Amino acid sequence: DPRVSRIVRVPRWVRSSTRFADRWWFPPLMAFLMALDAYVLVIPNESLIVLSVLARPTKWFKFGAWATFGSAVGAVSLAALISGQSAWILHRFVNDQVTHSGAWQMAARMIHEHGLWSLALISLSPFPQHAAVVFAGLNHMPLGQVFFGVILGRVGKYIGVAWIAAKSPKALKKIGLWPRA
Repeated sequence: DPRVSRIVRVPRWVRSSTRFADRWWFPPLMAFLMALDAYVLVIPNESLIVLSVLARPTKWFKFGAWATFGSAVGAVSLAALISGQSAWILHRFVNDQVTHSGAWQMAARMIHEHGLWSLALISLSPFPQHAAVVFAGLNHMPLGQVFFGVILGRVGKYIGVAWIAAKSPKALKKIGLWPRA
């Protein structure tokens, strides 16, 4: 079956792409990449977590926790930057299309009405949290609230993704879609 053939190749690729997952510096590097995602919008966070967990399933909680922490640190640093330089940043980098987009408007309304809890909900959701963090910075939301809001949301998302990744090979083996060792 061609589907099984493609699935058989995945574990070899995972092993080669995450061969450093046992090193002490790998989880902090993952956290750094998650923090960097606040500024660079193309880092595949969930994919990085899944690949790392597939390489070392017993470390699923560690990888999820470091990813959560890194994402919260990145969000706080972005909110602090925006809060301190909001007028200059908006004038220089943000155009009217962005501020009138649906994501921007939804995040603005939710942050204004519900603060930390809306940031937690947005961080948990599949939607990018960038607009919500930017709006939190523009509204000078306390950085502790930004941190805990993102932590609350990302714990559910990233640790959940890590747990699913750790448990999925066993479940896929049962139904014949994962290679047996």
